[in-house]
Amino acid sequence: MKNLIFPGLFFLLLFCSCEQQEEGQFTMEQSLQFTIQAGLNPLLTHVYEWNPQSPLHSFLAQNQLTKDQIKKITVREVYLEPVLSGPISYRFLESVKALISDPSKPLLEFSLGEVMPLANESVGNLQMLPGLADMKPYLILDRNTVKIELRLRELITTSFAQRLVIKYSIFTQ
Repeated sequence: MKNLIFPGLFFLLLFCSCEQQEEGQFTMEQSLQFTIQAGLNPLLTHVYEWNPQSPLHSFLAQNQLTKDQIKKITVREVYLEPVLSGPISYRFLESVKALISDPSKPLLEFSLGEVMPLANESVGNLQMLPGLADMKPYLILDRNTVKIELRLRELITTSFAQRLVIKYSIFTQ
């Protein structure tokens, strides 16, 4: 009897802690392009970095909102997709991390999303698990730093133009 209580309690806590992801009143999208070059060394981590203008400023103007009306901003969806080519398989990737930081504090990075694709990954967009942190402190800046870190599973012989797509949920007061 005692042996059944602990597994039962574990599964009860597991199911009680699972929640559906909250969705904000608005959705905002940001996309950044890069090229995975042929011949990259699979033993190294390859980093692509951008300092884009924050998409929040134009979003606020379009929706007639102010920064003070924004309660929080979370990552709703993050994925890689091919640019100007047919669908590809991402099985050549060992891991992918998308990070955001304040350019004045580059060592303090927060996850936008990450994934470890399977070796038998199917063809299509590469969906990442979204990060959990509030992105408002980074998106209210004029510019932020977005970085993607790639670890390759194998040597690739073809270059791939890619787009990192980040969709945010905007919560207002």
